[in-house]
Amino acid sequence: MSRFTDVSQTNLNVLKTYLPPAPTASATTQVDSQEIPIGTLPIIQPSYSNLYSSLTSMDYTISGTDQLRGRYIYANRSGFSTDTLPMLPAFFQGENIRQHLISLGEFHTFSSRVLNEFRAGFSRNDDGIPAGNAAFPGLDAFPNLVIQNDLNAQIGPFSQGPQQRVQNGYQLIDNLSWTHGRHQLKFGGEGRKYISSTSFTSSVRGNYQYSTLDGFLRISALMWWRSVPSALPLFQGIRSRLRGMPATRSGCARM
Repeated sequence: MSRFTDVSQTNLNVLKTYLPPAPTASATTQVDSQEIPIGTLPIIQPSYSNLYSSLTSMDYTISGTDQLRGRYIYANRSGFSTDTLPMLPAFFQGENIRQHLISLGEFHTFSSRVLNEFRAGFSRNDDGIPAGNAAFPGLDAFPNLVIQNDLNAQIGPFSQGPQQRVQNGYQLIDNLSWTHGRHQLKFGGEGRKYISSTSFTSSVRGNYQYSTLDGFLRISALMWWRSVPSALPLFQGIRSRLRGMPATRSGCARM
């Protein structure tokens, strides 16, 4: 197809780089009035998950009436899920989830009848889906390209990537226990704060759909915007979207 004068060499090179030919031809499609053989490309998508976790403990006796206890839990989950994988292996990107949990507690004995327990905790969940570093000539990010009818192919990273979700949680708890005769009273309070952020913009890399291979190679929207006549007005704009609840607070008192 390199000899066709009406074929975009940029789009053709992208097609050669990321979409390998099928082992055997099962049909044909027309490009510039010439028949091009096409077929089914067998692809096996990976699907697995690796989990690495650790636990760190600290117990320190400050005095006969004070004890300090700490815990730190770390978990890292990585792997591939068919729900977040694109069609072609060249764009496969694994999902990485990192989790942290820190807990610190202080126990103070005022007397044989009065005991106070104070706890502070922090948790963090970081989940991201990258888009990789594949390059499309002339663009700052590789767009999502779909050739629908004849190839039924999606060329590019995961259509909803990149995206990032981070949530931090803060917690404070204080409990006081008082034993009087055969009675035991407990007083306490708890406060929590969550800060959550999401980085996601629909079609941030661009989304281009073509009905046939001929349309992708000969009537490329990516190239058309560069050759538009100067007399034709163009309208440009910037769109920003904020999703989710940035922060929430909750608290309770109990006795």
